[in-house]
Amino acid sequence: MTEVRIGASLVDGAVTSASLATDAVTDEKLAAGAVTEDKLAVGAVTEDRLFAGAVTEDKLAAGAVTDAKLASDAVTDEKLAAGAVTEDKLAAGAVTDAKLASDAVTDEKLAAGAVTEDKLAAGAVTDAKLASDAVTDEKLAAGAVTEDKLAAGAVTDAKLASGAVTDEKLAAGAVTEAKLAAGAVTRAKLAQDAQGPELADGAVTTVKLADGSVTAGKLAAGAVGIPSLTQTGHVLVVNSSQALVQASPPRAYPIPAKAFSSPQTDAAAPGAYHGTNITLDTRDFDATTEEHADLVFPWPRLYDGGDLRWSIFWTAESGSGSVVWEVNLGTPADGASLDSAPAFTGTVTDALRTTNGAHVATLTQSANLPSANDFCVLRISRKAGDTADTLAADARLIAVMLQT
Repeated sequence: MTEVRIGASLVDGAVTSASLATDAVTDEKLAAGAVTEDKLAVGAVTEDRLFAGAVTEDKLAAGAVTDAKLASDAVTDEKLAAGAVTEDKLAAGAVTDAKLASDAVTDEKLAAGAVTEDKLAAGAVTDAKLASDAVTDEKLAAGAVTEDKLAAGAVTDAKLASGAVTDEKLAAGAVTEAKLAAGAVTRAKLAQDAQGPELADGAVTTVKLADGSVTAGKLAAGAVGIPSLTQTGHVLVVNSSQALVQASPPRAYPIPAKAFSSPQTDAAAPGAYHGTNITLDTRDFDATTEEHADLVFPWPRLYDGGDLRWSIFWTAESGSGSVVWEVNLGTPADGASLDSAPAFTGTVTDALRTTNGAHVATLTQSANLPSANDFCVLRISRKAGDTADTLAADARLIAVMLQT
């Protein structure tokens, strides 16, 4: 065998591939970095040739890790960057109830009309979920508004349809006087000798009866008497077709100034007003001294009680200001002194508005009233000393009117 010495005697390029024995080039024979990319055959670097952890991030080309390169469950929560799972990354139906966090589905997340009937749990729509006026007529099922759903007083007049309150809906005695409009009970509404449980006692008052509604057939035998003839202030009025009891009309009794007599002292002086068209007798009352005029008469036989109205007709030829008139009425009993103290005293103040003009001062007597046919003493006075009496001229009494 020929011995071959490898060493300084080999010229460059002397050791060719053919000169190398199989497996002659071991790991130890390779210099560091000797195996470059072009020295590797296609497919030469297999999985078993790679050290654990040898393929680092910088060893991977862009897009090198495809779906096929990823093992099942390899992409964990920690591997996903914030916001990495976009809408197009989610498969249809992937977001299940278990995937949603509590309160994750807000109003903004719901599309218009997304909450359909089948999405609502039974009883989910509570009072608090309904907007004001949300429950319209169309939303209510037929018969849904039962008695317990109505608040007290909720069914007002405006809520009732025309003709809705039928006879069956009215409780016995429900139609009281206050429920009947004036004139609502016409002749056609009354049954013969009508009286029954539908009407409360006293419900049909005068204002509820239409004119002509009470015919002869409506009146029970003996129902019409004339007790009202005994009422004070009423009279029986009979005409060709009927007899009516009516309130007595007011009666007026004029007393001219000339009818009054003069007392012995401080008497109002007899006088007269002479106009172009008329002459009137007067009693003239002084501006500084309190003067009087008297009259004695029997009280009217037809008087049957009630307030009295005294009207004093007067004038003045000059001046300005007011006059205070006083009315004294005495009713001495049979055998009593004619000069008895008056039972009534009243005053009234009236201003002069026009010289020689008509003026009326009126006062009402409500107490100490006389009776029919009483003997009466009337005194009319001017209270010249009263601070309210400011007319610096004679006040001329023309007449006194008594109304009962």
